Amino acid sequence: VNRGARPWPPRRLPRMLRRLKPLTHAAMVIWMGVPRLSQGRRVVCLALGAGLGGPLAMTTMMSRSPISGRLRIMPLDEEQEQALGAISSRQLLQDQPVLPATHPLHQAVARIASALLEAVDDEKISSIPWQVYVVDTLHVNATAYASGEIVVWSGVVEAAEDEAGLAAVLAHEIAHVLARHSTE
Repeated sequence: VNRGARPWPPRRLPRMLRRLKPLTHAAMVIWMGVPRLSQGRRVVCLALGAGLGGPLAMTTMMSRSPISGRLRIMPLDEEQEQALGAISSRQLLQDQPVLPATHPLHQAVARIASALLEAVDDEKISSIPWQVYVVDTLHVNATAYASGEIVVWSGVVEAAEDEAGLAAVLAHEIAHVLARHSTE
């Protein structure tokens, strides 16, 4: 036994996997449940389990998109998706120069986003407490998170040229949240 080797899998991994669908967690239980086997044999057991259980796991994560009707794999539920969105947006914004809510550019983006969100006839979208952030950089980008954060870089405002262009960008980002693209 190599006592200097780091444990595999890392200790935090099982807790993280418990938040995923039950069959994904089952793979970790198999891995942790056979500690007396060598690592090579555990890999073989896991590979066989994945080969046999993988298709079954995939079918349990399949759902039909309510908008397009296509089949998709959704490993997270909506609550997990929102928690992940909150973490991701905090990480993104922590080192960014965010404009204050009193800045005219922030107010314009917030007004357009509010009008778009009011126009969406969806219970999920209307139940989310939306917040708008404008990052003061020339990057041309925008994103929206399932937790309700809409982030717009000031460069996208210039690229959009007018309010209609900016509304199209924001509508596109809100549509990603509505379709749950971050989870696919």
